[in-house]
This record gives sequence, C-alpha cells and structure tokens, in this order.
Amino acid sequence: NLLGLNNAVFIILPAVVAQFFLRCGFVSLYHKVEDVIETSVRSHEEQRSRENNNGDDAPPQDWTETARLRLELNDWACGIAAGTGFGGMHAILLYGTLLASESGNVGTLYQESCPAMPAVLLSAINALLFSLLDILWMLFTFFGMRLRKSGGSSNVVGGFGSLFGYSKKSGSLSLGICIISHLAASFATIPNIVTAGCMYSIPLLVVIVAITFFSFRAGVYNIY
Repeated sequence: NLLGLNNAVFIILPAVVAQFFLRCGFVSLYHKVEDVIETSVRSHEEQRSRENNNGDDAPPQDWTETARLRLELNDWACGIAAGTGFGGMHAILLYGTLLASESGNVGTLYQESCPAMPAVLLSAINALLFSLLDILWMLFTFFGMRLRKSGGSSNVVGGFGSLFGYSKKSGSLSLGICIISHLAASFATIPNIVTAGCMYSIPLLVVIVAITFFSFRAGVYNIY
C-alpha cells in the first residue's frame, strides 16, 4: 500500500501541474487570437468610417462589428465550452474505456476498491464529478488569466459573488484555487488503492466539487 501511495503521488503531482499549464497556455492562446480578431475588425471599421463621406456612422441602435464580436468572444462562453471539452476528454479516459471494454462481457465487474458498487457505476460517478470540476477550473483559469493580463481594477467593491475582487492579485488567487482544488480532487482518489476505498474517495470528491463551486459563486461570479 505504501508503494502504491508513493506511485500515486509521483503520478498525480506532474499530471496536475502539466494540466494546469496546459489550461493556462490554452487561455493565453485564446487571448492572442482574440486580440488579433478585434484589431482586424477595429481596423476595418475605421477604414469604413473614413470612406463614409457624410461622417454618419451606423445608427445608434445598430451594434458595430466589434461589439458583436465581444458578445460572441467572451470568457463565460469560451470557458464553459473549453471546460466541457476537457471534461469530455476526462469522461472518455475515466469511463469510456471501461464501458467499451465491458460492453461485450457477460456479468458485472466489481473492484476491490469498491465491492459494493459496479466498476462501471463508480467510474461514471468519478467522470461526472471531474467533468464538473473541469468546467469550474476552466472558468477560474479564464478569469485568472484575464486579470493577470489586464491588471483589473481596484474599484470593485467586495461582497458575495465578488469576494476576490477584480485585480491582478485576484487573478493569481483564482489560478491558485484552480491548481489547489485539482490537487485535492486528485489526491481524493488515492483511497481507491485500498479495499472499499471508494467509501471515502467519492464523498471527498463531492465535498471538493461543492467547495470549488462555492468559491467560484462567492468569489468571482458577479464580476466574471
């Protein structure tokens, strides 16, 4: 068991750190693409405005292309979309492979780590919980990277839904919560190396999901 614990720690630590930097790199690339698109659209609008001899731009009620672009390219939508993609990848790795391997077999597979629950059901629960966490982690990453890039503002008054504030320090805090909660969720699966360990790992994962969601809801939801 001690050997298994040591192996789990050495696997979890680099995997979590690698995924954290992968998420940050993905968001950084998104920001670069966003800047290029906005610059291109803004340049097009300026050129069209110069060509407009009467100097009267589009009617006030009409949105400019840049405004529509900001509505389409926003951290909420992209964070949820990217989180769903990461969560789907996790689900395939945690649940899809087991489901595919067991689909042609007769009988029900049980594991020593959870003798009271079929392995397929245990894997499905883990996949669901980590998929929810993946969405929250991506939302935290988008928020944190945005503030690390822009610096935010110190004028935002704190309160439930905006406890973290809107500053560069808040961005670092959001990224810190992302990697700490990921480490906690990953280490929560370690009890599965012992008999009936799922009796501890699943409740721990549920608590971590709840705490992470509460941190997002209380800390950044209203200023996202």
